[in-house]
Amino acid sequence: MKKSILMLIVLCGLLLSGCAKSSKQAVYTGPPLNDVEFAKKVFQLLGDGDEMVKAMIDWERLKMMGIDVGAMYRGTSGDDARDRETTAFIKSYSRSFKSKGGNVETLSNWREQSRDATNTVVASDSQMGQLLLITVSHLNGQQKVSVVELK
Repeated sequence: MKKSILMLIVLCGLLLSGCAKSSKQAVYTGPPLNDVEFAKKVFQLLGDGDEMVKAMIDWERLKMMGIDVGAMYRGTSGDDARDRETTAFIKSYSRSFKSKGGNVETLSNWREQSRDATNTVVASDSQMGQLLLITVSHLNGQQKVSVVELK
C-alpha cells in the first residue's frame, strides 16, 4: 500500500511538472507563406498582441516606425530579460494599435514592392492614404520581419 501511494505521488509530480509553463516560444506552424502573406501575418499577430509573432521577428535588427528596437534588444542581457522585453513590446504595440483604431482589415493591396538577395519589401495601402512597408529578411533559411515603417 505504501509503495502504491509513493508511486502515485511520483507519477503526479511527473505529470504536473509536464504542465508547467514552457520557456519555449510559440512558433507559427501553418503552411509555408510567401513574403507578402508572411508580412501580413506578422502585422496581424502584432496587432492582436499574439506572442506567436516573437519567432517571426528579427529582434536584433528590428526598426519600427523609425525606432531602432533592435538596439534596445541588443542592450538587454539574458534570455529571460529579452523574453520579458519582447512580450512587453508586443503587448504595448497591440494596445497602442487598437487604441488608435488600427485594424489590419483596413489595409489593402498587399504586394511585393522590391526584392534583393536577402530582403523583400512588402507594401500595403491604408485608408488614410499612407503606405505601410514591411521588410521580410531571409536569414539562415528563415523569414523574419526586420523593418516596419509608414510613409
